[in-house]
Amino acid sequence: MAGQRKRYSADFKAKVALEAIRGERSMSAGRRQEMVDRSHPGLSVVRQCALLSICRSLYYGSVRGKSAEKLALIRLIDAQFLETPWYGSWQMCSSNGSGGH
Repeated sequence: MAGQRKRYSADFKAKVALEAIRGERSMSAGRRQEMVDRSHPGLSVVRQCALLSICRSLYYGSVRGKSAEKLALIRLIDAQFLETPWYGSWQMCSSNGSGGH
């Protein structure tokens, strides 16, 4: 069963927004993300995210894992860097045979 989102009053949201503007961020990004109300008639999601100082990508996006191919490439680059930490990006690409990926 999915948990229901809390409904916060307009006064509370305004208070949190003012604290965010002043730099007094007492809430985590996750808590602020829960405060965004898609059905609010006067504030768009863009404006609510701006007032709450959260990125829209945090609100809309989902966490994606890394593919096996990307993880293998990261391991290859890490191993090469441990052997030759003085290599630049061009030398790293030409030495590991990754074809510039």
